[in-house]
Amino acid sequence: MRRASPEAWLFVGFIICLVVLPVVAGLIALKTYRKFKPIEVQETNSTAALHQKTHDSFFTVLVVG
Repeated sequence: MRRASPEAWLFVGFIICLVVLPVVAGLIALKTYRKFKPIEVQETNSTAALHQKTHDSFFTVLVVG
């Protein structure tokens, strides 16, 4: 069985870095932001308060990164 060329491994590493680096950068940015401005929880009981965010989603982290 023939081994993969070094260029193929570099391409695989590049594709992985395209996903991993923005996620890590977004996590660091949002963790720092949430340390200074945490998500405020409302004390009212209403339909709008039921759908309030309590954490940052994966896509928020990816877009910030």
